[in-house]
Amino acid sequence: MQSLLVDPSAASQIRDALAQVLLRNKGELVLRLGRHPNVGALWAAGDAGADIEDARGTPLSYEEHEICITQLNAAIEDIGGFVS
Repeated sequence: MQSLLVDPSAASQIRDALAQVLLRNKGELVLRLGRHPNVGALWAAGDAGADIEDARGTPLSYEEHEICITQLNAAIEDIGGFVS
């Protein structure tokens, strides 16, 4: 999904992909953009922070992140959804 969101010309593909995912997941989707720590490492007892070695995802620049958010909001609005 992230590779589509970075491409400003992929609006219809993003909308279609979101609609399919939302239909399969009872209308809910948690989308994590960029590079982020492993969830298990985040919640490990006594761990002050997650190691970057356990990180997953593709890093995004600030500009790419902003493009993703804009594309995502537009696609969600097109299909009648909302972000919380």
